[in-house]
Amino acid sequence: MNRRRFILSTFVLAACARDSGKTDDSARITDSSEPEDTDPLTPITSNDRFYITTYNSSKVPGKSWVEGWTLSIDGLLDQARSIDLAGLKALGGEEVEHTLECVGNRSDVAIGNAKWRGVRLKTVLESLGVVADESATHLRFFCGDGYDTAVPLTDLDRGLMLVWEMNGEPLPTDHGAPVRVLNPGRYGMKNPKWIEGISLDDHSEPGSWERVGWSDDCTYQIHSWIHLPAPGSEIPAEGLELRGSAYAGLAPVVKVELSQDLGTTWEEAELTYGPGANVWVLWRYLLRSTGQKQEVWVRATVEDGRVQEDLESGDVDLDGFEGIHMRNYGKT
Repeated sequence: MNRRRFILSTFVLAACARDSGKTDDSARITDSSEPEDTDPLTPITSNDRFYITTYNSSKVPGKSWVEGWTLSIDGLLDQARSIDLAGLKALGGEEVEHTLECVGNRSDVAIGNAKWRGVRLKTVLESLGVVADESATHLRFFCGDGYDTAVPLTDLDRGLMLVWEMNGEPLPTDHGAPVRVLNPGRYGMKNPKWIEGISLDDHSEPGSWERVGWSDDCTYQIHSWIHLPAPGSEIPAEGLELRGSAYAGLAPVVKVELSQDLGTTWEEAELTYGPGANVWVLWRYLLRSTGQKQEVWVRATVEDGRVQEDLESGDVDLDGFEGIHMRNYGKT
């Protein structure tokens, strides 16, 4: 990674760690009110455990903004439209399970899976009678904290949604209340919070993170993480149970493998949750004791046969994590 990429990725990783209450890839959430025996890796991530990444924390919208919320829609269409929260809910709603992850994530710091309720943006536009100009190719989102980003208009056909509930509760303030975007197949920066405006454009205008070098496409990489136990844990004679997740956005993960010999051979882990499009897979694996320190690697395979790449650098690129996640266990 060159110096510019290192600075950018370090900045976003620090933001993910800060906002999720973690300081490194093995630290637990620091909420003292949380029971010590609470499992940190469950199929559905509770709202208080779900990671938070905020573009501009000093401009998070307040209560009056939330109460007076209206979404404006303009740009290349016959005439501007608007809709409030009651209008959105009147269109009905559907609940979807969906995993979100920060593009700067490199372990278990900034990924979570929740059940969301909302309505497809395509349905909203149709209900408002929006007639888009033939030249429109992109949707640009404007948010209450000053954030903006754009996605292809064709994302509407992927099921892009406006959601107002998270795990059966009104969307929490830190997660974009009253409404945020849920966009299948793209990292969190393309799922903006506190959405207040949408413009139909004929080009992709670089957004807040894109203007400093982060990916404009933001399609999820095939990747997997070892979440538990913490690095350096001893390996008992009966073995040590490792647990983790794997995710690839629209592509369902169908296999997770681990290696104890630097990638020479691989053994399959047991999948305990999943697979499915837009939802993570959880897995477990029994690490055998050798009496020595072991470096363990993990990789995932998706439904169409593609395998997570074993890149020598294994860094956080500006398109998301690339490479193999690894952890050390046992005695030195």
